[in-house]
Amino acid sequence: MEGIREDMQDIRRQMEEQSKDINSLQLETGKVQLETVQIREDITTLTADSNKTRVQIDDHASASQLQVTALSTSIIEVRAELCSVRSRGDSQSAVQHNQSSELMLLKDMVGKQSVTLIDHALEFKKRWSELGERQNTLTSLEQRLAGNSKLWEKADVIIFSETWESTAASKIVIPGFFRIASVWNKKMHSRGRGFGGLAVWTRHHLGLDTSVEAVDDRKQYIAMRFSNKKGTHPFFVVAVYFAPAGSPVYSELGTGTDPYSDISNVVRSLKELGMVNVVDDFNSRIANQQNEDNHELGSSVW
Repeated sequence: MEGIREDMQDIRRQMEEQSKDINSLQLETGKVQLETVQIREDITTLTADSNKTRVQIDDHASASQLQVTALSTSIIEVRAELCSVRSRGDSQSAVQHNQSSELMLLKDMVGKQSVTLIDHALEFKKRWSELGERQNTLTSLEQRLAGNSKLWEKADVIIFSETWESTAASKIVIPGFFRIASVWNKKMHSRGRGFGGLAVWTRHHLGLDTSVEAVDDRKQYIAMRFSNKKGTHPFFVVAVYFAPAGSPVYSELGTGTDPYSDISNVVRSLKELGMVNVVDDFNSRIANQQNEDNHELGSSVW
């Protein structure tokens, strides 16, 4: 009996040891499960960080692309074509020269974008004077605009000068464009041509923010700002129409009226912010002189 009792005690000790081993295994299994959960959480965190990094990279890439586009549109190549020299009457008659910056190109250095400014003021004036039409010049050419897309299909910004006021003129629509700004003036024959109005359109798809920076009280110029969506790398377009120096409208304003000094101050202030492009009709005078005796054929406008 004594031997059986000892055997029973040995069996009990073995069972207790096995129970301890089982408990140890359970503890180890629990630790492994906890470590597995931690690893899964780490993997989830790493995945989230990776996605966040990818989004940041995409954002930086988009920002860089906008900066490149803005920089490229800030590089300006100006081609001024001086047109329409007419002489009428005998040797006592004055030679008149209509000088217009007809074409200005904003050229993209990386070859992705080309912004073209076209000033149709000369063509409108020529048609109005040659045909003797007294209706609004925009209205008289509306059918030509609709029927001849070559006048506007390659332009991203279109500027019209001498836009005489009428109900029809304010409703002019150019396909694919929206009007940034316009000032309309009434034609007063007793006072000569007076101050010609201005109207500016730009394409819908350019993706540039536009705003009007300044408008002359006498409607002689409009200054516009173009920039990317972040407002960086702005460039400016100043559309100008000056009445001839001998126009009665200047005498009515009194002495001391100097439109050239006024526009010079505007251009100077804008140049501190970015590139400035002047699209103009100065009526046969160079920009810093308005006297008849200083008239220079083929001279640069600005």
